[in-house]
Amino acid sequence: MYVTERLANWGANVSSDHSFAAREATKHAVLDVVGCMIAGAGDEGVAKLRNAVSDWGIFRTLIALAGMFMVAPGFESDLWALAFATPVLVQQIVTWRGEHTFKKAGTN
Repeated sequence: MYVTERLANWGANVSSDHSFAAREATKHAVLDVVGCMIAGAGDEGVAKLRNAVSDWGIFRTLIALAGMFMVAPGFESDLWALAFATPVLVQQIVTWRGEHTFKKAGTN
């Protein structure tokens, strides 16, 4: 079974039963990621990195840069997850936020 097929099967069968607090926390995390991407796009360091890899092609660039990025404060990931598995990433954030919300509230 190909990775795409496995991801599609997982996405079709995953539970959508998440608390309101988990969905809200996820929304804020996703907005934070997008905001950081927009705010950082014009940074001098980002421009230098972009220029350095501009002739490499997308796959060579992804391989070379994998593991160098944080998509949100405290949530480490890599470009492969961000570029090719966004539905999985969002699901993981929802689940993680839901678990942490319950732990903070002192319930299970």
